[in-house]
Amino acid sequence: PVWSKRASPSSYFGPSRYIEPPIAVEDLQVDIVLLSHTHFDHLDEATARRIGNRALWLVPLGVKEIMSQMGVTNCVEMDWGQTYEHLTPRGTTIDIVFTPAKHWTSRSLFDRNTCLWGSFTVLSRQSRFFFAGDTAYCNLFKQIGAKYGPFDIAAIPIGAYAPRWFMKDVHCNPEEALLIHHDLRATQSAAIHWGTFPMADEAFLEPALELARVRDVKNVSSDSFFTMGHGETVWVGGVPACDLATVRTDLYGLYLESLRSNPAVLPN
Repeated sequence: PVWSKRASPSSYFGPSRYIEPPIAVEDLQVDIVLLSHTHFDHLDEATARRIGNRALWLVPLGVKEIMSQMGVTNCVEMDWGQTYEHLTPRGTTIDIVFTPAKHWTSRSLFDRNTCLWGSFTVLSRQSRFFFAGDTAYCNLFKQIGAKYGPFDIAAIPIGAYAPRWFMKDVHCNPEEALLIHHDLRATQSAAIHWGTFPMADEAFLEPALELARVRDVKNVSSDSFFTMGHGETVWVGGVPACDLATVRTDLYGLYLESLRSNPAVLPN
């Protein structure tokens, strides 16, 4: 979670927000935080301290000491394939499985990949949810879909993919995100990891518009894989109201025209 102005170890430099958070951290009703990895655009110390120990943190193997330095001790480290059983107030159990992803992690020049990173599979009697974290495309998602799917909804990253020669092994592009959606056998997917911080070379809105283009090519509806407005709530199985390309058909049309005029800029 990141509520700070910058995704950076410093408040003076580093990627700065395009859009302010739509709600204060203190107003969130948080039971569990699923931490995919320790990069600064996913683990912000100021935010971690504001959430603190009122929530349980499920973190990758090796991250507990980092959390302790931030004052967070209500956390459980998890290895790939490990399951945490959460008992709800109603007496039912939710299984949360720490599953792999194709990525990496560090918070300094000297701790690269000294702890794990990953995704989360959340299973209850009523529904199945998948959180991909940060990831490139790989065969893992077919395996996860076969073992734990089909999923009612998945949260899949679509941004920070350019240039491809540099990003292809750590971040999927929208076309690959759609492959993950299919591999997981997800009924719906919400696009994440775009439109908040400038983390790569693609334009601010390009991931959402490119997702729409790929959806059209693959004949996938915007109800199946969609973007959301900051602060928007979408009920699982419902129709998203703020999918960018659906709401801003003018921007989507301009994007398509730019690709027709200059096919060399087509993301790949």
